[in-house]
Amino acid sequence: MHGFLELPVAGPGAAGLDSRNGGGEPHVFPAPDGEWGNDAGPLAPAWRRTLPVTNGGTGVALNVMARLLWPTPSGTYVETVPTSMAAGASADLTIDWLGEPVENWKAVSGAIHYNDADNALWETTFRIYADTRRHKIEVTGKRMVRLPDGTVVV
Repeated sequence: MHGFLELPVAGPGAAGLDSRNGGGEPHVFPAPDGEWGNDAGPLAPAWRRTLPVTNGGTGVALNVMARLLWPTPSGTYVETVPTSMAAGASADLTIDWLGEPVENWKAVSGAIHYNDADNALWETTFRIYADTRRHKIEVTGKRMVRLPDGTVVV
């Protein structure tokens, strides 16, 4: 679980979001545009304040929140402000910095956690790395972390 804030989700059938009523499996992943991560572009340095994501799955993604982690010796981590996303929707997750954003993004790892309509918890992992003149994101995995009944998936 990586210590993420647990946000309650009503059980199946809440607000008409039950998977038996047209819901499906969400798949939230980082989806930067061409200017995100470009220190020489028009968004520099503002791109460090958001993480663009898309729900490419067929179901709603509830309580969407990401955590970014910098390697040692810094060990800095930040989380995004939670939100929810419809299937097919994109959003810029706001990074909840307590001060100014960290400037060195050469080797950042991250995870996005989100619930489906049945309250299963999903995780998409990724890494941010520096290329010659910009930063890029690579998705490294997706898995179910917890079943709807609360059973942790190993």
